[in-house]
Amino acid sequence: MQGFSGTGTKDGDVAPRTVPTMGEEMTGPAASLSGLAQAADGDAVRAAFSVLRARRPEFSGYLDHFEDLLAAVADETARLSSWDPVLPGADALRLSRGVPLLQGADPAAMDGFEAALTASLETFAPLLAAIFPPLGPAAKALRADVAEGRMAASELAAHVLDADSARLAALAGRTGLDAGSLAFMAHFVISPVFRRLRAKAAPVLAEGGLSGVWPGVTCPVCGGAPSLSFLSRAEQGELSEYLRGGGGQRLLSCGQCGHVWRTRRIICPGCGTDDQDSLFWRAAEGAPHERIYGCSGCSTYLPCIDLRECSEDVEPLTAPLGLAHLDIAAREYGLSPVGSYPWNAF
Repeated sequence: MQGFSGTGTKDGDVAPRTVPTMGEEMTGPAASLSGLAQAADGDAVRAAFSVLRARRPEFSGYLDHFEDLLAAVADETARLSSWDPVLPGADALRLSRGVPLLQGADPAAMDGFEAALTASLETFAPLLAAIFPPLGPAAKALRADVAEGRMAASELAAHVLDADSARLAALAGRTGLDAGSLAFMAHFVISPVFRRLRAKAAPVLAEGGLSGVWPGVTCPVCGGAPSLSFLSRAEQGELSEYLRGGGGQRLLSCGQCGHVWRTRRIICPGCGTDDQDSLFWRAAEGAPHERIYGCSGCSTYLPCIDLRECSEDVEPLTAPLGLAHLDIAAREYGLSPVGSYPWNAF
């Protein structure tokens, strides 16, 4: 595959190592987040972008389109830190079946949800129009529809809460907006709000008994698709060298709310298969810690960073944009991303 060097199947390590069985893997401790550093504000995001540009100067133009937007996501999330939303109660049965915490949640029951989304729209509509001029008319129309009461800002999040992508398409039809443009804008508007909900979700998930491997293939908090995966660094106190097996635990990062969770090492986050004959990986040329994990069954891929091979911490919000070379190579190979996000919609 052009753009890739090392290849493999099943576990995904460059060198053969002991791989735990599914049962043993499920009994391991909760995933550690060592090696990950969440950006606290827009300044931290801009610093991360400076690092990305130094590493991948050929993508400077591409990065320019997203720096201000992701910095605004971080700043808007920080602004919402005083918002104290009431989340749905923990339902251990639903969580054990892989049903995300917020799936089916009533926006009206989360006090301040509508106001938070409206404020976020006021931030992102003019910013999106300035960075992507073709979106200008749609951003203006969307802002006016909410301001004049023709739609509620919470409708931009209905497709997430209901786990139904058709909701967004229906909203596009009703408002006369292009569906692709609406999806692009909605991502940035709802992301800070869901990131704040994610920050409040940890104790609720723990109350529901979720402390180890998540049984679902989408985010345990919001139901969003992962945008990136990690192989975690080995931590002092892990049960045994045998349980570490091939090395790091496999972590997935939600491209929407930013939640990071532990998943089974051998599974496709797109279709959920654990058929080892369908799963494979490819490493980037000259950067073996940068990989894609692919599935021939559903023809999807997910970028991965092996934190064991990184001396510096990785910022999950910006890291996917530093892997655009993997996205391009995977697309040329006929694969589609597990999660469609603005930065991988080539």
